[in-house]
Amino acid sequence: MKALLLQISDIHVKGSKDKIFARKDLIVEATRVIPRDYQACFVVVTGDIAYAGKEEEYADSLDIFETIKIGLKQEFNNNIPVFMIAIPGNHDCDFGPVNLLRDNIIPVIRGGVGLDDFMINACVQVQEKFNVLLKGYFQENINIHNNLYWEYFFNIDGETILFRCCNTAWLSELKEKPGQMYYPVDYIPEQEQHSDVVVSIFHHPYNWLTPDNGRSFRKRIEQVSDFILTGHEHDVTHRIVKSNDGQNNSYIEGGALQDSYDSSTSEFNGILIDSTENKYKLYNFKWFTDRYAPTPSSPVWQQYVPNKLRSKNEFALSETGSNWLHELGLQVNHPSRGLLIRNDIYVYPDLLDINNRSKGVSKNVKGEDLINKLKEFNRIIISGTDDSGKTALAKQCFQDAWDVGFVPVYLDGGSGRAISSDESLIDTLGAECEKLYTGIDLNKYKQLSKDKHLVIIDNFDKIKFKKGKRSAKEIVDRLLEFSGCVILFSNDIALQASELISDSLVFLTEGDDYFREYRILPFGHYRREKLINRWFSLDDKVADNESDFYRKVDQVKKLLDTVIGNNYIPPYPVVLLPILQEQHHSERVNTSASTYGYFYELLIKRSLVEKNWGQVNADIKTGYLTFLAKYMLDHDIEELNDRMSREFHGYYEDTYGIKVSYSGIVASLSETHILEINDDSFKFKYPYIFYYFAATSLRDNVSDLETRNKIEELTTSLYEEKSANILLFLTHLTKNRFIVEKMVNAASTVFPQVAPAKIVKDSNILADVNFNPITVFEEKDVKESRDARNKQIDDVVADKGQTDEIEEYEAVEENEELDIQEEVEAIPEEYEQSVRTVSTALKTMQILGQLLKNYVGTMEAQSKNTLVKECVGIGLRTLGYMFTLLEENKKDFVEGMTEIIKNDNPGIADSDAHSRAIQSIFGTLHFNTYAIIRSISNAIGSPALNQVYDKMIETDTSPAVRLIYTSLLFDHSAAFPIKNMVQSSEILKGNVLALEVLKSLTLNQFYLFNIPYKIKQQACEQLGIRYNAIIGADKRQKLLK
Repeated sequence: MKALLLQISDIHVKGSKDKIFARKDLIVEATRVIPRDYQACFVVVTGDIAYAGKEEEYADSLDIFETIKIGLKQEFNNNIPVFMIAIPGNHDCDFGPVNLLRDNIIPVIRGGVGLDDFMINACVQVQEKFNVLLKGYFQENINIHNNLYWEYFFNIDGETILFRCCNTAWLSELKEKPGQMYYPVDYIPEQEQHSDVVVSIFHHPYNWLTPDNGRSFRKRIEQVSDFILTGHEHDVTHRIVKSNDGQNNSYIEGGALQDSYDSSTSEFNGILIDSTENKYKLYNFKWFTDRYAPTPSSPVWQQYVPNKLRSKNEFALSETGSNWLHELGLQVNHPSRGLLIRNDIYVYPDLLDINNRSKGVSKNVKGEDLINKLKEFNRIIISGTDDSGKTALAKQCFQDAWDVGFVPVYLDGGSGRAISSDESLIDTLGAECEKLYTGIDLNKYKQLSKDKHLVIIDNFDKIKFKKGKRSAKEIVDRLLEFSGCVILFSNDIALQASELISDSLVFLTEGDDYFREYRILPFGHYRREKLINRWFSLDDKVADNESDFYRKVDQVKKLLDTVIGNNYIPPYPVVLLPILQEQHHSERVNTSASTYGYFYELLIKRSLVEKNWGQVNADIKTGYLTFLAKYMLDHDIEELNDRMSREFHGYYEDTYGIKVSYSGIVASLSETHILEINDDSFKFKYPYIFYYFAATSLRDNVSDLETRNKIEELTTSLYEEKSANILLFLTHLTKNRFIVEKMVNAASTVFPQVAPAKIVKDSNILADVNFNPITVFEEKDVKESRDARNKQIDDVVADKGQTDEIEEYEAVEENEELDIQEEVEAIPEEYEQSVRTVSTALKTMQILGQLLKNYVGTMEAQSKNTLVKECVGIGLRTLGYMFTLLEENKKDFVEGMTEIIKNDNPGIADSDAHSRAIQSIFGTLHFNTYAIIRSISNAIGSPALNQVYDKMIETDTSPAVRLIYTSLLFDHSAAFPIKNMVQSSEILKGNVLALEVLKSLTLNQFYLFNIPYKIKQQACEQLGIRYNAIIGADKRQKLLK
């Protein structure tokens, strides 16, 4: 089907003497430049037909419409049908008669009170004259659902086109302002029948609605539309919006056919759509002295992708499933969109592929390619730090899989639910499926073909097993019997520690049916700029001005680079999004901040001032939430039912001697997405908000004995997520000596009998390592486009040559997994305790480091030195524990790995298989060492602590501390510290493991920052890295840090 849409908008008819009446015949003549090979023509009026909504104005407008309609039919020799479609604008409202009822209802509707027909009918009375015209002249093929929504449906030679019409002007006022209007999103119905093309039309762009309503309205419109036509702002714009979940929308905003204040301005659009080839042309006709002419004169075809979300799916997501999938997990407020959902802002990360075990080769892959990897390999495990965005990526994998026909089910291993490998596991999946989808029950789910099933388990390292049924392999095997594909998500160090501590998880990464393993990387230049682009594309006014758009993108990218470069913190979205939020609200960002507590606090404080209810100011909200978090912490509950919440509210009023409306403050905190109301109960919407306010209550009462007992209790259960995160926020909020002492005590209990790893070259575990891995670093040419330029910055460490028997190491990290044996045993409880201890070590290190970094200017030198010593000690004792485990089982590891290599490579010599097994174990040592060194330096790193670091290296000159010191200098030096790197390489000469870690630390800098090529060349030469430079590299390239 080919169809022509003539978009006419903002005519503002006052009377028959208007300029437009002398030009109406020329509108038809102008369309002659459009090839006449279409099968239907639609005249689409996107609002403001009249100037003041008067009956006589509509009567005069008929002359314009009839001239156009009859003229087009004559041009087509009556061979092409012409249809008329219309919606109202604000000028189609007659505000002449005083309407006190409407004036009083509008503020009530904006306040979020439920709508009813009486309220709507009262508000649309001002459109009475327009409705007469709509039902009299624009009635052909119309289906009026109600006063706020109607449709036109057409069948053109066997293909169909649907026009969805939304009356956004129903709450218009004489002097309306952006950000104050409202449209009930649930008035837009589901598509009842398939349409090849769907066009949604409404008068007001989204920014005229309240931010939250505008976001919800936009989300709904984009889900059900291919083309979206608007008017009102008299500014012709055209843009294409694509999202990760299959939404593809072409936006076209119409100019004014008659500007009330500038008679020389007159515009309309011609949109030629070819639904067979999924393409369209946009003709923007402008008035030039005596005629209309298109600009450009010869528009080109543009492709459009039919919106995948419009397709009927047998297993549509339920409201619960949709809400879960779209939940961002962070309370990020955008000035134009309100609270963001995941689809608004999600950007895939890059991943490290570490699957070529036998040769030790690893490389970067795009997160977008995961769905293709899943089709190629039906079992995948993805690991990363707790803040790397694992859950958001799990949701995106769910979305991508659902889009291509899978019926994915998501399980959270950290939910506390115990599972086993028997039939109850499948029942658990079925129960989750029933929550996520509509039209499917347990039996139907079980009967689906295996290749339809996909199981995603998040926080796999936190799974709790039913008593007596503790085999992870049996659970995974059961999943693979039932499901065609399985994706597991895990904390990276916890996964590695689990494999070292118990052979029961080795099957995941070794053997014939191992899981393909990928590790989430921090955002490099390309991903950071892509995230910034997504952010500003949400602001229509900025997005429509290309020069302003890229100017803002450049400004913010420099800010992000400054935060990351000046005070290294891994650039994951949890750090980047709060910065984007604050700069868009014109708030200053502390470029020296280096703790996650600071960035989470930005999100929380923004929400507290985002909206106000009555006299409930930010201080009352803060006090109320702090008291609520304390109440929940004391009672060990996560949710309050109606009775408990009212009891709590009374307790709050009595304690603080203040009267606050219960319904008012709960509604206010719910509207700002701090609390979540479910039926007759409520809870904190996001766990981190509870952790923050629980920590605030502990800080405010730290002198109380009861509070101190609670803090001490938390320090003894750091392996629990709640305890660890409350303490993370508490140490962000205060440096109280009592808290410092308790955290230092907690650190001393982690692997107290284990000697810290020194990484000396004559260690027993390194005795068989007699090879010299070769690392290759290859640069690429810099492309002209912005994306290619940023990809080049990131990719210089992603593409490397390889030769037989050569080990290559990636920019950030590389992991050669080990194998113990294929026989899998149940996981003993003592091993689980060891895994918990590793988790405790990492959290303790992070908390102590936060204390250190938050109070660099007010904490005494001795305290700083103590905290650094404890962080380094706990990290190196943890690494020492891992080394000890590997050393004690080295013989079994080597024999098991040798057998696997021989099975995978028939005909390989025993000596070669043995050598490659040794290399694989070396890879495990390398990853663990690199990961712990980076964890320590991330924990204690601050540009203001150089004297403390110097003291550290003076006290302990071991290779391990030398690597920590070098990593700290890498992160916090104004320029790449080439002299220190050279010095460290000389000191570590002959220590194969330490040198390989130093190489990885160096290449990590190349990935994150734009280092001058001469410095990179010098570093590679010193470290023995084969450096393949690009031809014509820019010698004037400046540092970004």
